[in-house]
Amino acid sequence: MYLSLFQASNYILPLLTFPYLIRVFGLSVFGEYTVIQTVLTYFLILVDFGFNVTGVKNISQAATEEEQSKVFNTIMASKGLLIGISLLVLLVAGLFAPEVRNHFLAYLLAFPAVVGQAIFPIWFYQAIRKMKVATMINALIKIFFTGCIFLFIRRADQLATVFLFNSIGFLAGGIIAVIPVYTKYNLRFFAPSWQHVKADLGESWRIFLSRVFITLYSSTHVLVLAYFKTPFVVGQYSAADKVFRGLYNVSTPFTQVFFPMQAKLYKESMVAYIKESKKIFFILLSVCTAIGVGVFIAAPFIVKLVVGQENAVVLAVLRVFVLSVILYPFGAFFTNMLAIQNMNKVLLRAVTYSAVMNLVLVVPVIYYFSVIGLAWLSFATQLLIFLYKGLSLVADLKK
Repeated sequence: MYLSLFQASNYILPLLTFPYLIRVFGLSVFGEYTVIQTVLTYFLILVDFGFNVTGVKNISQAATEEEQSKVFNTIMASKGLLIGISLLVLLVAGLFAPEVRNHFLAYLLAFPAVVGQAIFPIWFYQAIRKMKVATMINALIKIFFTGCIFLFIRRADQLATVFLFNSIGFLAGGIIAVIPVYTKYNLRFFAPSWQHVKADLGESWRIFLSRVFITLYSSTHVLVLAYFKTPFVVGQYSAADKVFRGLYNVSTPFTQVFFPMQAKLYKESMVAYIKESKKIFFILLSVCTAIGVGVFIAAPFIVKLVVGQENAVVLAVLRVFVLSVILYPFGAFFTNMLAIQNMNKVLLRAVTYSAVMNLVLVVPVIYYFSVIGLAWLSFATQLLIFLYKGLSLVADLKK
């Protein structure tokens, strides 16, 4: 329940704010806003480095508080190193990349949100199944950000201010969320050795690479679209994409909440692990299909609510995304199972094939079919990942 509430605050409250931002900014400035968010996604992936998967797994399987302390401190030290690298990359990009330099203030004001999300130990609370504290902190962050948007954002030239509010909330929330780890749950703080940090990075690098490749066919779509099309067109695509991401993340708590249980069952009983995994699969399929059908029917109303008027392009893109809504959550679900079954090489191959397909097709698809083609490319990618990961898991379990 608390994990569901955590995800609800992550996606429902932003679903309230982004239609307002579209009205204040217009689709063109909203397109620029989305491009900045997309670039920051790369930094989030770098500093996370797959620890949201390996961290949950290792904390869940740790037998003592001492082992948990070792896992926690090593991951936080690794994240600190990656935050420093990310900041250096951003400063260099500000000097040499015109797209970053033109909105450099916005990027600088947005970067503390990356730090806040990096240090927020959601993976720890998820692993020990104590989501109440994390949920309350996260909800306060989102309520603060949402309130600031509606109270203070009134003009199209306040793009940087939006990112400032977001950074204040996430940075404060991340700091507050770390404190109970050492006070309430009695983990011991110590500085891990470089060998431990290096081993942690080595364990997580395939998960990290899979996230990078996933970004190549998801977030990078926006950057390529921005290169070939106007900010207005980017705004049209982004409006439908925001709705899509908010909807598929409704299913995220299912994959997250069962991950620690699956990890333990895999060590204790293969029969129970397979039984529970099948049950989760059909729950996910039922929920996502119901959501997809509902969104397809209500799409005209949703577009008018989000954009403020009818828009045939946004409507067409959203209806294609409905197909992806059904498949997308299985990417995370199958990733969890691949990590549990020590099949990270299969995971890396799946996302590599998908990334290569996207890199080859994204430019001609945008050139000939614009945003509608890009939406269909996104669905084809999800279908490829679904089939490859799913069939690989079934083959491994049959052994």
